[in-house]
Amino acid sequence: MPKLPPKLVRSKQLFEPTLWNHYRRTLLGQARTNNSVEGWYGAMARALGQDHPNMWKLIKQFQVEALKTLTTAEQISVGNFKKNLHQTYVINNKAIKTLVTQFNTFDDKLEYLQKLSRHIATFASI
Repeated sequence: MPKLPPKLVRSKQLFEPTLWNHYRRTLLGQARTNNSVEGWYGAMARALGQDHPNMWKLIKQFQVEALKTLTTAEQISVGNFKKNLHQTYVINNKAIKTLVTQFNTFDDKLEYLQKLSRHIATFASI
């Protein structure tokens, strides 16, 4: 293999692929984004109604949030919890999972990436 000029030598990656790669998470049906965290933060900010609430208002809201969490945990433990996802996201997640499970069947990985990117682009335009 020819030696690259000094400016084109690859440096060690900053983050290991296991940190940012979502292949396994997709196969397991796990979240690939932090949208749920962003949603929680937005709901908390709306519930507080201000950017810098006083300590007592914040504590009260944390207590409300703790009660919601306990209720959700109880529902999960008795098998009575269903996460409400918009049908569009359900369809999108299924399509992405299908493509990801077919990864090893593609001899041409560029074709795989093109199909995946076309799907994402189509979904983003909805």
